[in-house]
Amino acid sequence: MRHPRVSEMAVAAGMVLVVYLALFSRVAIHNFLFMIVLFLPVVLNIVGWRRWKSVRKDGSTARWRKMAGLLGLVTGTLALVLAVTAFGVFAFTLVRFVRTVDHLPLSWLNAIDFGLVARVWCSLSVAALFGGIVAPARIRLVVALSGLTMACMIVSVW
Repeated sequence: MRHPRVSEMAVAAGMVLVVYLALFSRVAIHNFLFMIVLFLPVVLNIVGWRRWKSVRKDGSTARWRKMAGLLGLVTGTLALVLAVTAFGVFAFTLVRFVRTVDHLPLSWLNAIDFGLVARVWCSLSVAALFGGIVAPARIRLVVALSGLTMACMIVSVW
């Protein structure tokens, strides 16, 4: 049985401290936790792609698990890109609306169906979740957690 390293124990203790402060302190830490959840898929995708290099070369892992893991990483990354793009378009519209006097809508912005974007984002996130569940052990947690986090975010917003 492998014993946890000191750095892993320090990270776990830090996370427990943050959760404790969020629940029982008078300090407003909810915004900090919200930002952590918001950036969690980005960090998990980066870690997943970095770990993919060693998983790809591993000869003892079944080929179908590697392909499922790769599919989970790709769909998770596409979901993340779609989310950032949709947020960017929304922010651009908001800034343009506030800064212009006439408040004329943009014709290309009216052509975007945000309901369809939300459904595609949710589908990609669920595909990343299921791809992560059957992925090789080295990337299983990061891919599945990234897909789950993004799916939960879109369900909460939708």
